[in-house]
Amino acid sequence: MNSFDFNHLIETVRDRIDLLQVVEQRITVNRNMAHCPFHDDKTPSFSINTKDQYFNCFGCGKGGD
Repeated sequence: MNSFDFNHLIETVRDRIDLLQVVEQRITVNRNMAHCPFHDDKTPSFSINTKDQYFNCFGCGKGGD
């Protein structure tokens, strides 16, 4: 039985999709900072790193790629 290479699929998606464009479909982003969609945020604490394609919230600690 052949096993599917999920790591290759994930890398392919990362290479083809700009994380900032995906995030901007849901929330307003200014200079790669935004109000966190995961908690009630009074000041922008949600950061998007466009070079390495990951996000991080300094308020609630959520992050990912």
